[in-house]
Amino acid sequence: MGFKRVFWSGVVGMIVLIPMSWISFRFLNLTEGLTGGLLENIDDALSIITVPVIEIIAGAFIGLALVLLFPIHWCIYYRPEDIGLVIAVTVPWILCCVIASGLFAHSPRGGIHTSLAIGIGYAIILTVGYIVLVVALPMGSAILDGLLLGLTDLPYLV
Repeated sequence: MGFKRVFWSGVVGMIVLIPMSWISFRFLNLTEGLTGGLLENIDDALSIITVPVIEIIAGAFIGLALVLLFPIHWCIYYRPEDIGLVIAVTVPWILCCVIASGLFAHSPRGGIHTSLAIGIGYAIILTVGYIVLVVALPMGSAILDGLLLGLTDLPYLV
């Protein structure tokens, strides 16, 4: 697979991760699992919105934020007994990589390249977002690092 093909398969895979995150958020109770039951029924609160498309989009981006902020090793280390949480965090990535690889890859090597392109693409986007926040706000990095250290006990750029 050439660079152009890997790049576009990664972009499509990144787009596919958004609805897969919504599935994890809506049906696998991702928010309740990550917060240990502290935040419950956020998906039901979103159902109050009268426009179903906005409800789905909001749920998808909340799920995407949770999937990106809480890595799989965090779930295994801090909640080893909660297998549902590990499933809720890994299912969007697995489905995303399988769908994108099925669409673009012609070999197992192409599937690995597609999966790596998806992960590296999100890492680039999150790093650029972090740098923009640091440049835009004087205390931007301290705010983001403090928030994520409080949530995950991990620094932002792991």
